Amino acid sequence: MFCKIGIEGNNGTDELGILLRQQVGLFWRHDYLLLTDGALMSSFPFSLPAKLSPALERVRGYWDTLKRTDNNMPFWDDVKLSALPDQADSLLLIDVFALPERFRFNTLGKDLAQRYREALISKFLDELDLRAPFSYLRAQCSATVEARAPTYFSDADYSRLLLPMWRNGRIGMLLGVIGWQ
Repeated sequence: MFCKIGIEGNNGTDELGILLRQQVGLFWRHDYLLLTDGALMSSFPFSLPAKLSPALERVRGYWDTLKRTDNNMPFWDDVKLSALPDQADSLLLIDVFALPERFRFNTLGKDLAQRYREALISKFLDELDLRAPFSYLRAQCSATVEARAPTYFSDADYSRLLLPMWRNGRIGMLLGVIGWQ
């Protein structure tokens, strides 16, 4: 049985962490909570599942091919949405702004725009009342920037993958794809 316990800044070595280890049987190991039965539970929000759907995996594979030398993510200007014509309708690009951290729709696939039935291009996420397929998108964008890694969200009707990209010396854009269940 898994239970999520979130204590900001706790690595399991302070008094509360020691109490949790004794009472609940949790042990910290890197970014995971190790339950006493040996199971691992990610403490990273929006973690990728063990297996992505073929549509999401194809976009992640494309993103991987764009990485230059030893960089852990590609540069935003290397992305060509035309390289993924079969998924163009479900792709999105999100601009990332720092100080304050904000996110803005840059590009939205035709299918996503039609399903949402509201103009979203050039709008900031925090100015919108987001609903499916963009539920929890602001939180996922923030987690993607903080983790500097791909993130995943899934709901009953869809799943979403966000992939970070460099721009001007920082993460400046996110490539996203939505897959329908």
